[in-house]
Amino acid sequence: MYYSILPILIVVGVIVAIFYGIGSLRNKKGLSLQSDKDWHIRVALSKEDLVAQLFAVLSVFFLMISLLSINKIFGQPIALETLVLFCSIVAIFVCYYFKFIFLLPIGLFGLISWWSVKIFMWSDVFAQSPSSVAIFVGLPLIFLSFYLIGRIHEQKENMKRLSLVYVVLGVIFVTGQIFFYSNKFGLEILENAINASIFSSWQVAISILFLIILFLGLLIFTNIKKLIHPGEFGWLLLLFVLFVSVLLIQNQNISLFEMTRSGFYSSFELNNVGYFWAIIYNLAIFIQLIGIILLGYKRKEEWLINMGVIFLFILILIKYFDWFFDFIEKSIFFILAGILLFVVGWFMEKGRRKIISEVKSS
Repeated sequence: MYYSILPILIVVGVIVAIFYGIGSLRNKKGLSLQSDKDWHIRVALSKEDLVAQLFAVLSVFFLMISLLSINKIFGQPIALETLVLFCSIVAIFVCYYFKFIFLLPIGLFGLISWWSVKIFMWSDVFAQSPSSVAIFVGLPLIFLSFYLIGRIHEQKENMKRLSLVYVVLGVIFVTGQIFFYSNKFGLEILENAINASIFSSWQVAISILFLIILFLGLLIFTNIKKLIHPGEFGWLLLLFVLFVSVLLIQNQNISLFEMTRSGFYSSFELNNVGYFWAIIYNLAIFIQLIGIILLGYKRKEEWLINMGVIFLFILILIKYFDWFFDFIEKSIFFILAGILLFVVGWFMEKGRRKIISEVKSS
């Protein structure tokens, strides 16, 4: 019994420490945010801010432990995903109230985890499960919506730090999802999504419909308010069509399976439809990364340019290994890889510096 009370006492102590840290931050002298135009991209505004944010993270962590302990004492009447949902909402509320950016990713990923678990619970595991198509369509819509929410938040000075979190999460994870589906393993997941339907579960269908309406509403709002550039609007709309089109394409095979004697598939080879999707997603990932660099130049955001250049360099390296490793003699392959790394790295670094210098001078 005493062990179950201990986490609660710790939570109370941590919360008291949080308010002490916040008081230290607010009483700090000489902290001028207006003099630094890049203040919002800092991880912490000061040492006191860093300590306060770390205490806030610990408080949410210990709150979760306390709720799990209490729930266990009473025979676990509340499901684990419900506790995660509650703690995620608490984290987001504290984040918005105190502007603690460390808590925002925790809260957002908690909400995504809750949604993902519910998707699998709503899916019929004995039928052709709609969970794969729901995850395939839902996650990109969530992170695309994060990007638009970030662009809305950045219009207010006191929300710029939170807006950066939304934008970074949106850019990184949407880019990662496009890259994932540009590879063979991702295309296997895509085939599972194509051969399933969200309409076999009304809860899944409603959740996907809600995400579609949410994204389109945010997209229209940001475009009307001119919070995004026309190029951003067009590309976001194309990405929406790219992911949501899976809902309209049902019961199509994108692979040619080879069956072994034991009855299992030994390999995954693309057919004509599969090659079509592979080309689409490979083009999309290259356009996405080049677009990130151009968007950083347009918005005069150096971090976006740097992110795009780094991701593009990594993509070129990975695709070189993916496309040519099996077709070139290994010694020649690695010699060419070294030359490619040197040449591409030199040109990209030179281009990155030139773009950043133009951004600073403008």
